[in-house]
Amino acid sequence: MKLTLTAFIVLIGMVLADDLVPNLIVQSVKMMHQNRSKRSLKPSMEDSVRMAFSMTDKNHDGHITVDELIQFVKKTTGLTIDQTTRRGFNMVFGNPTYDLNENGTIELNEYAGLMRMGMGMGK
Repeated sequence: MKLTLTAFIVLIGMVLADDLVPNLIVQSVKMMHQNRSKRSLKPSMEDSVRMAFSMTDKNHDGHITVDELIQFVKKTTGLTIDQTTRRGFNMVFGNPTYDLNENGTIELNEYAGLMRMGMGMGK
């Protein structure tokens, strides 16, 4: 499964890095949520998003940097992030679609919005 997913990500990453990265971030939070649910914690998705943000924000300053986000995605999915995919992550930061205040970091409200968009729930 990891090999197939990695091959898919590399292929898509070369063509659609801008769409790939938000999907990877959403997939990471979904995987974390599913793992928590399997342990009978029955968390809401909102709780999982807050927990994922907290786990991603390693220095707990209320802002997620590109490096913090890449480390979280790698940890939760087990994927290796190549340079093409890293460029895709960099495109999220400062992009007004995701980084609403364009300050180069992602805050909780922006992270939650990215999750809603990625799950087809609108902004």
